[in-house]
Amino acid sequence: MRIGGVIPQDKRAAFRKLSNDLVKAPDLGQFRASAMEMLQQFPLVQPWLAWWLRDEHASMIFQSHKRMDPLLWDSMPDTTNAEESMHWRLYRAVEKK
Repeated sequence: MRIGGVIPQDKRAAFRKLSNDLVKAPDLGQFRASAMEMLQQFPLVQPWLAWWLRDEHASMIFQSHKRMDPLLWDSMPDTTNAEESMHWRLYRAVEKK
């Protein structure tokens, strides 16, 4: 299914807002409320959202699920991959050899 079939073009801004609300939710209560609102407004995102709601995936991008020390989290470069970012930190500290 194409993204246009899941998120109608006229509702993209609302979807982006809810996505940002998920990422920045300070606690699990607000996170769950945003997730429920997203599912109510966009029920076809359920398979995609279910994958991100798994604890092992949620801890990669959602503030409410962070397990990492906040100072370390904030010091990591912005990349699309948390593991890649940690490799960068390790290589910087101990070099590749």
